[in-house]
Amino acid sequence: MGLWDRLFKSKKTVLVVDDEEMFLETISLSLEQRGYKVYKAKDGAEGLSVAWFRKPNLVILDINMPGGKDGWEVLQALRAAPITRSMAVLMLTTVNQVNDVNKLYKLGANGYLAKPTDSVRLYQKVEELIGKP
Repeated sequence: MGLWDRLFKSKKTVLVVDDEEMFLETISLSLEQRGYKVYKAKDGAEGLSVAWFRKPNLVILDINMPGGKDGWEVLQALRAAPITRSMAVLMLTTVNQVNDVNKLYKLGANGYLAKPTDSVRLYQKVEELIGKP
């Protein structure tokens, strides 16, 4: 890859939406080190705003976020809006009941990983959904 490509080629973008600050920072830094451009949001409402404005290739979304919009509502809103309808969404959460996982896919999630997850599985899923950076 030449200098022009490295400087000006668009990076694949990921939006991480999670209310746990330490988790948000760890995942974001880890993805940045792999070459992705990462946007962060601390709650569902902020996540929707960033998704609509930045149009990332992938949204990594927690389900259980206090106050305002939770991950279920954010997923539904992403799928309802034409601008974000086709955006890849990876649910990363402690919710792992079979009914809840089935509901995620029924609502339009593209993937699911249970917390805690290791970085190797996360990278594999991200690359599966949007490719390498």
